[in-house]
Amino acid sequence: MDLSGKRLGHIRVERLLGGGGMGDVYEGFDEKLTRRVALKALHRGERLDEEARTRLIREARTLSQLDHPNICRIYDYIEGPDGDVLVLELIEGHTLQHAIEAGLTRADRLRIARDIAQVLVAAHRAGIIHRDLKPENVMLTGTGQVKVLDFGLARWIERASGPKRAPVRLASVRLRVEGPREEQWNAFAIDETLELDDLTGLPIDFDGPAAATAAGLTVGTPMFMSPEQARGEVLTAASDMYSFGLLLQAMFTARDPYPDTATGREIMIKAAQGQSLPLDGLEREVTALITSLKSLAPTDRPTAVDAAARLRAIMERPKRRARRAAVGLGVAVIALGAAKYTVDLRHERGLALAAQQRAVHAEGEAVRRRGQAEELVGFMVGDLRRKLEAVGRLDVLDAAATKALDYTAALQPEELSQNDLLRTSEALNQLGDVRIAQGRLDDAMGVFERSLKLSDAAVRRQPGDPASLLAAGTSHFWIGNAFRLRGDNDHALQHMLLYMNAGERLAAMYPDREQYQLERGYGHSTVAAILEAKGQLREALGHYVKTLELKQAHAEAAPDDPERRYDVSITLNHIGYVRERLGDLHLARNYYLGETAILTALCERDPKQRQWKQHLATNHNYIGSLAESMGDDEESLTQRQAERTIEQELHQLDPANADWARNLAITEMGIGDLLRRRGDTAGALASLDRSERLLRQLLLADPTRVAWQRTLGIVRLSRAHALLAAKQPAAALSVLNDVDRLLTDAAPYWLRFAAEAQLVRGDALLARGQPAAARSAWTRARTIVEPGARAATAEPPLLDIYARALVRLGDHASEPVLARLAAMDYAHRDLTISLRQ
Repeated sequence: MDLSGKRLGHIRVERLLGGGGMGDVYEGFDEKLTRRVALKALHRGERLDEEARTRLIREARTLSQLDHPNICRIYDYIEGPDGDVLVLELIEGHTLQHAIEAGLTRADRLRIARDIAQVLVAAHRAGIIHRDLKPENVMLTGTGQVKVLDFGLARWIERASGPKRAPVRLASVRLRVEGPREEQWNAFAIDETLELDDLTGLPIDFDGPAAATAAGLTVGTPMFMSPEQARGEVLTAASDMYSFGLLLQAMFTARDPYPDTATGREIMIKAAQGQSLPLDGLEREVTALITSLKSLAPTDRPTAVDAAARLRAIMERPKRRARRAAVGLGVAVIALGAAKYTVDLRHERGLALAAQQRAVHAEGEAVRRRGQAEELVGFMVGDLRRKLEAVGRLDVLDAAATKALDYTAALQPEELSQNDLLRTSEALNQLGDVRIAQGRLDDAMGVFERSLKLSDAAVRRQPGDPASLLAAGTSHFWIGNAFRLRGDNDHALQHMLLYMNAGERLAAMYPDREQYQLERGYGHSTVAAILEAKGQLREALGHYVKTLELKQAHAEAAPDDPERRYDVSITLNHIGYVRERLGDLHLARNYYLGETAILTALCERDPKQRQWKQHLATNHNYIGSLAESMGDDEESLTQRQAERTIEQELHQLDPANADWARNLAITEMGIGDLLRRRGDTAGALASLDRSERLLRQLLLADPTRVAWQRTLGIVRLSRAHALLAAKQPAAALSVLNDVDRLLTDAAPYWLRFAAEAQLVRGDALLARGQPAAARSAWTRARTIVEPGARAATAEPPLLDIYARALVRLGDHASEPVLARLAAMDYAHRDLTISLRQ
């Protein structure tokens, strides 16, 4: 419904500014307060319930009271007959994404980064998390002022159709298995009837789900998610800091934090494992900051206060160089507003040390050492850290950290009490965290090893003490994470296994303590992620299955908690994907069906929920791709058509959303391929026409996007297939020249499509009576894919192309490849058609 020209109380709605997935945005004028405003009219499906509305307004008021110049404020929330309306500060300018593409100077990048960090400081202190920080949610006004949009809004829009709705009873679903039955899970038992009762809302904490077609489908915006967000876990302020790190990477490198050639599914998997692109060519301090922000464990990341302070230090570095000549020996003085706090801290610390020395003087040397260590460690991780955070000068903690390290190096574990061992171990972990934030990974490793020495001593002294066991496990986690940051997954795995074992032992000792059961689950999922990164898929699978078991138990303990239900679906997806990579296609399908059951119930209950719809479309894609690989084109077509229906609806809601347009284009291409194999070449070409139009429109807006160009190349390849099926080999050859151009110098992922283009070229040349030229084309196809296909970890699509090339060349080396594909139940129709020819 168009609101232009209407009135909402004392606000006059003037004109439509644009549309989006959650509603339309208008410009208006508040006649009472005489100011221009933006009006975000939410669709009926995003109407908030009373509790969510109250809390959103409470957060909006909190942000407004901060009066922060870089936060786009929410002025009001108005209920209307056709939907609710948010009244926002009107900002004129362009997005940070646009500015990145246009080019930014170093000074501009640092200034923008500092301003965003200061926004996060203010909001996090107020207890508010953004949850969707990305370049598109940052605006730059005409004067260059930074404005962060939609703070916390995603959280409440998600609630619009979330936990407060009536539960749903889902009809029973039979999960059919034709392969071996290796594992089961509680609510989704393989080859058993699936019944899900009392499914309340399952809010999704990100812009899109974790899936993609082979050609690169991306749903939503997974590009700036934290690992815990990609895994569907509960978010803290640390999640914003990871997203901030990715945003800084995009801004300083002028590139997305993941490869242009990565599919949406690959991005989500990498995001869940914290595997964005490495940094190269940036100044050392910026690299160190971004690296620490992208730490896998939330506790490893700098706070917003830390990040803002380090950005200011980077900006002031030229000034510091000019002042160095005036700096003498001794302790540096903190500049400007921080000076008073530092004097206070020194005074407090001096009094504390004097009192401590008097207290221990009569107790002997051992007691004196313990007292000094306890006093310094307590002061450092307590008062000192809190007060330095308040003035944004955590860098000053480094001096105290060095002093503490001197003390702890002189201490022997037997000189410390049990409480002192645990406190000092915890403090050392914090010191190591400071070292990681400074980019000093080797130093951090040494600190963590000292921490482990103390926590191990605590375990030896009291073997059954849960606090000691947890401290030792935590020390192993920190060391494992340091190895992971070094790229040493072998040693990282050794320590993560010890961390996992600590969680297992605690869970066995205290089966009723939820904290330890969760620690156990975190241990298995961390180990699984490292194993998957190492390519040890079957080992990773076992740990993911254990994680699923623990998450199921966690969900059953609180059946009304939607977060726990959603967490189960995330692990189902991980297991399905690993199964698919292993070639266990039937089992992979069953896990995807478990995920489907949850999403179907949610979308039937609330068809207006966009995020659930996106996720369901992706799920249709997973199952459709598997059905196609297994030779069931009819099932694949059904799934692709269901996927297209959802994506058409989303595209109509927001035609400017490039991700949704590209998704729809890829789905149309998939349908075209399926129709071609059914013999419906006219229908295939019509679907490919629609796909190509969507992609060319995207490229008109941004002709530099490599991934879009590659996708267009694959659509053109499908057209060549269809033209050849329609007995038009000359036209097919003409199109293939375009494919060669679009896939030139492609990354390894795209090489299989380049090889497939050579297969089609050979077939077209043979149809034109040129067998020698055809054989040359088929030989080129084999040459392109042979190195990858011979690897033990080669996945089915690559083996498929290799086998077809060998069959066309009459090479008997095709036989073991075909046997390998058959063992996976792989029976793609293009392969079976090749075998019959």
